[in-house]
Amino acid sequence: MPAGPPEPPPLDPPVLPVFQRARAYCRESWHGALLYFLPRNFPQSVAPNYFAYTKWTVVNSVLGSMTGVLSTQALLFAVGLSATQAIGASAALNWVRSLCLSKLCFISSRFAHFR
Repeated sequence: MPAGPPEPPPLDPPVLPVFQRARAYCRESWHGALLYFLPRNFPQSVAPNYFAYTKWTVVNSVLGSMTGVLSTQALLFAVGLSATQAIGASAALNWVRSLCLSKLCFISSRFAHFR
């Protein structure tokens, strides 16, 4: 008796649609970021006001950076640069300033034991 058509190969398990995989990836990334930034044994190892303190520290950092850029921009505009030049120059100067200060702090911390 002639054999019928061959059996099709078994299908792989269904693949999640793209948006579901992206959502799962974001959830895993968020969880990984939280584990990276939060202290070890998080809920038990921090004071009850930890989130309030962290929130205001972040607000302070963001507003401090904005104030630095805006004040440098105003200073450069007062010196005579145009508004568009002052914006770019103030951002660049604040970026270089922060890099230089961080490098100087790092170097001074390494050589502090020579005193």
